[in-house]
Amino acid sequence: MRTAQTRTASGDSKLGRRLEKLRAERGLAKNELAARASIDPSTLTRIESGERGASRTVLDRLVAALDLSPAEYSDLLTDAGLLSHEAAKLVEHPELAQLTALLSDPRLTVEHRNTLLQYVTLAVRHGLALGYAGRARPDNGEGQ
Repeated sequence: MRTAQTRTASGDSKLGRRLEKLRAERGLAKNELAARASIDPSTLTRIESGERGASRTVLDRLVAALDLSPAEYSDLLTDAGLLSHEAAKLVEHPELAQLTALLSDPRLTVEHRNTLLQYVTLAVRHGLALGYAGRARPDNGEGQ
């Protein structure tokens, strides 16, 4: 039997509660979700109980197995301590989530990645030119 003395990293119990809730909402048994995510059932039990955290790889497998929405995905990453609340709000926006996926695609060439990032830079500069103040970032020396 597990005791309250079990060491838990910050956020793990929150992650565990969210995972358990998402699994229950989808009517999945622990063994079924573990099989879908290709992880050991005992690993899922320990994550849900807050005894251990989860690597990004394991979380990504669970996300795919649970077929999470972008909002559910960002909440899960936030609970795991892998995403700030500020970043989570950005990822919930469909176009920004899609841009994130595009930039993360391993098939994306350097040239195409740079082109996409130039569009992002253009959008930021346009917002600033309209008088909206974004969070200041140090200049990376690329000029204007």
